[in-house]
Amino acid sequence: MVQRCSWSLFLAGVIVLVCLGGQSAPLAGGRLPPGRIIYHSRSAGGGWGSIWMMKADGTEKVRLTDGTQGDDFYPRPSPDGRKVLFQRTGWTSHLFVMNADGSNVRALTPTAQATVGDWSPDGKKIVFGSSRDGNPEIYIMDADGSNVTRVTDDPEPDTWPTFDRTGTRVYFCSQRDGVLQRCQQWGYPLNYAIYACDLDGSNLVRVTDPVYWALLPHFSPDGASFVCHSDKVEMPCSRCSEWSIAYTELFVFAADGSTNRRITHTAMRESAARWRGDGRKIVCTAWDPCVSAPLQLWTLDADGSNMTPITDPAVEAADGAAWTWVYRFSGFLPPITANARSRFKLGSVIPVKFCIYDPDGQSVTNAVARLYVQKVLNGAVGNPIAPPSVGGRNAGNIFRWAADHYQFNLATKAQWASAGTWKIEVQLDDGTSYATLISLR
Repeated sequence: MVQRCSWSLFLAGVIVLVCLGGQSAPLAGGRLPPGRIIYHSRSAGGGWGSIWMMKADGTEKVRLTDGTQGDDFYPRPSPDGRKVLFQRTGWTSHLFVMNADGSNVRALTPTAQATVGDWSPDGKKIVFGSSRDGNPEIYIMDADGSNVTRVTDDPEPDTWPTFDRTGTRVYFCSQRDGVLQRCQQWGYPLNYAIYACDLDGSNLVRVTDPVYWALLPHFSPDGASFVCHSDKVEMPCSRCSEWSIAYTELFVFAADGSTNRRITHTAMRESAARWRGDGRKIVCTAWDPCVSAPLQLWTLDADGSNMTPITDPAVEAADGAAWTWVYRFSGFLPPITANARSRFKLGSVIPVKFCIYDPDGQSVTNAVARLYVQKVLNGAVGNPIAPPSVGGRNAGNIFRWAADHYQFNLATKAQWASAGTWKIEVQLDDGTSYATLISLR
């Protein structure tokens, strides 16, 4: 099928390209689609960039800003998925916000220079960096741009802020320790360390040792840890590209900095990592500093495995990515129990049920959910099987909406079924999946 595209011009002056043929438009209620990646893209040939959105596999791309007013960087979807915060850089740098469909673009910091911002968990506050008082510091404002307050005050630069998951602490990057980095000859004489403080700047603590040169923290959904990038790796400081300081890898730190683990082990430079809302996936920017190629987006599992490129550097330079919201899964509903000890008679029909919710706690009724089963034998999990349902009430292995929940009537009197332990997995169209074990006897 040939994909059809149409152009819509909004009064805000932003042109939005909507590509038909997939779920690319915001959901009802003006919300971004779930499980998408929103990012900054610039043609490999150069010029100002714009904000795009795509599925996690790099398909179904949608352009949200046209890049004619400046370079639109670091898009950050609001927690409810209805707004997008971003930095626009031209002759100056300011923070802007727009609706999920790219309409109603407006400046939040029209009179003072500002850089990368992030939302509080409840979406009511924005933390950002600014040199409005003569030095890069951290500020907080209301989501509409009002009530700007200064958080930090130090002669050395403070930048790249984010909230913790409680919304009561701000984490940011600072050079205030004055520690020379090991690759200082490449133009960045001082190491960054990550600090944390209350919203008024009190209770300031250093979270990471400057030896890590840690930057761009982003908290896991459970709030227990944050991912960042660090150049504390045993690699040479050779300058392979004009703006490469050294090789950097992704690290995950405990929220208090007490422990850390390196999750990537490549010869590339990785940065700007952001967790997906279920904590199972990360998106980051990565590139080989010894190859002259544009920036590229990659996804990886939370443990650093399955690192996969999702943009083509021959077509675009892509960076500054973030995830849109994901569904909140209710857990499996009875007769399947949460303790993974559900037992059923072989040949019976098992109603597999669950609910999912949007950021407002409302039921999502139009998701596409698929069921897979896998035999578990001696701890080994077999190949996934798309099982049949009873009476044709489900299309293939897709769940149906049944009044107030999703349901799949799993027929175990079928060729695939046998006695023993089986893994049941639900795969949702936001990219998340949920599994449990049952026993057939």
